[in-house]
Parts: sequence; C-alpha cells; structure tokens
Amino acid sequence: MAAQPNVAQKPIISMEDDEISDQESFIEENGPFRSLSQLLEPAHSAHLAVFLNFVLSNSDPSPLLFYLITSLYKEGSVKDMRKWAYEIHSTFLVPGAPLLWSNVDESLAREIDDTLQKENDKVEFLRRVFLKSRNKARDYINIQLKEFQVKRTAGLGTMYGPTDQQLQNAKGDKVKEQRIVEETLLPKLQQYLKEIDDGSSKECPKKQALCSALSTVIQRFFVTRSNPNSPVDKVHHFVSREKSFKSRLMAKNRKQDILGHNLRLQPYFEVTRCNHCQNILWGVSPQGYHCSNCELNIHRLCAKDLKEECPGPAQLKNAEGSKIGKFIDKLSTRNHHQADKTRKHDDDGGGGGEDGFSIGEYSFSLEYHDLFVQFVRRT
Repeated sequence: MAAQPNVAQKPIISMEDDEISDQESFIEENGPFRSLSQLLEPAHSAHLAVFLNFVLSNSDPSPLLFYLITSLYKEGSVKDMRKWAYEIHSTFLVPGAPLLWSNVDESLAREIDDTLQKENDKVEFLRRVFLKSRNKARDYINIQLKEFQVKRTAGLGTMYGPTDQQLQNAKGDKVKEQRIVEETLLPKLQQYLKEIDDGSSKECPKKQALCSALSTVIQRFFVTRSNPNSPVDKVHHFVSREKSFKSRLMAKNRKQDILGHNLRLQPYFEVTRCNHCQNILWGVSPQGYHCSNCELNIHRLCAKDLKEECPGPAQLKNAEGSKIGKFIDKLSTRNHHQADKTRKHDDDGGGGGEDGFSIGEYSFSLEYHDLFVQFVRRT
C-alpha cells in the first residue's frame, strides 16, 4: 500500500475569525485616525490637519477647536489664565457665544461663570475650569472621528487631504508636513477672511471667531514658516501673550471720544453684555470699549453706531444720590430710637443737640431735638 502524501492542511477560518480579521484590517486602514489620542500625537500633525479639514467642511468645528485651544490654556500664569479663560468661555460656551456647540448646557456655563467671578485668583481652580467642557467636546469629536472613518472606508478620504501613503511619507518631514497644512487649512482660513472683508458672510461674529480659533490652531499645532503676509497673523489669537499684526494696528485706536463717551479698549474677565446690541462681549482680549464716565460697555464694531450721548457727570451725581438714599433708609430705621433718646434728654432739662458729617460732595447736619436732617452741598 502506497504511503499517503503529507499534504499541509489550510487552517479553517470561522466566521468569528473572519470578523476579527476585518476589524484588524479596518483599524490598520485608519491608522492614526482610529483614535483621538493617536491623532493628537506630535508625529501625526499632518493627519490632524486632514481631520480638521474634514470637520471644517462637513461638521461643527467648534468642539475640536475648543479642545485643541484649551489644551494650551494651562501653559499660562494665573494672570494669563484669568484673561484666556474669559476669551475661551465667551467664544465657545456662554449662551449666545458665536462658536457654541449643541451639547453644551447652561448649567456648565454658569459653573464656569461662578469660578471666574469667585475663584479667579486661585490657580488650582483656573486649571480645572474647562475640565467638564473638555470631556463633552471629546465625546463630540469621537463621533466626528467615526464619521470620518466611514468616509475613508467608502474611498472618500482623499477629498480632504493627501493619500495615506503621502501622509506616511510626510511623517517626520517638516517641509512635507508644512505643505500639507498649507494645502488643506490655509485655503479655509483665507476663504473665511475674504467673506468677512467683502461682507458676504451673514454670520460675521461666527466667522470672526472661527478665524481666530483656526489661526491659533494653525500657529500652535502645525509647522508654519514665518511670513508677514500670512493670513495666520491677520487675526487675533487665543491663549497668546504676543500681539498680532492686527493687534498692533488696533493699539492706535485704544482710546476714542464719541458723543462725550470716554471710551477705552479693555479686557473683560466675566460675562458682560454690550449696552448697544445686548449681545455678549466675546473673543480675544480686548473684547470691547468701556466708558470711564458712564460705565458703558460696547463692542468695537458697535461703537461706530453709537447714537446716545454720554450722561457723564450726571451719572456720578446720581451715584452720590444713591449713597444719600441708602443713608436716609438706614436713618429712618433708627428714628424712633433717637426720638426716645431726645425726649429723655428734654425731660432731664437738656436742650437740642446737633451733629454733622459728609458723604461725597454733601454735608449733613442732624439736629437731635426735632430729628431734622439738613443736606448742604459743600463749596
């Protein structure tokens, strides 16, 4: 009987093994796009640029821009963080903010407001102020990342950037990474700036905020060559101690006198509304003008449309008047005590008494006998 040939058997592949194989293939196919943590590694900056381009083109970019910018926030001192916190909060989280996204609720905004008002000098509170909102942003970004993976599986990934092979070749090559950023993100920024300049954008505050956020991310997360004509330097940047080109130009207009208003550009540190349009003063510092006479707060753009004259010193007189009113209220609550005291004094044979003091530009004369209060303006 002839010996049977020794034939190697092929392994039997079950349906379960086939599913695992497909999952491994899917994971390998998506590379750094398979998780946000991998995408944010410095070695994958070109991949991050492609994903950001996808989000800008197809979805709400606010959560991703917020997440990236707040990762830089902790680099500042207490003074820096106090200023930067309001810049970020007023742009992304406050109700009515230009880049507010859907799953941010008002309770979260109020919690941050409370910290910025009461704990703004404590570094441990400032460093944690965006912790909950970053978690919400991460949840939102993970959904967007899954949507991008589906697009890539359908063969549509190259609509938003180079091929996987080109991305792999650019890894570690700063020149190639720079080229990818210039080809994917800079055209978007230039488009937004053009829409603002020619007035074609009906969502001007949103586009302005988007330009500031995107230019901040391009400058801080990607390799960019220094270029004075770059659109990146034409707008204000978040979490920045340096003055942009536009900031230097704006410094010339820090002071304005309009209809008696003594307007000065200033940073804000808690939620404040514009007295002209009633919307919040938002964005990169300085957010608006403050009148040192009447306490008016107003957007830079709204200042051009200001029609109301400054009440000026009249407001100050009213302020003094309010102090007087408070004094009278306090005085009235103790009048009956003073009356008893006066009657007792009269019964003992004493005459009326008088005392005096001053508040602001007024002097007060109080006669004990008949509880007469006299107000005299000091000269």
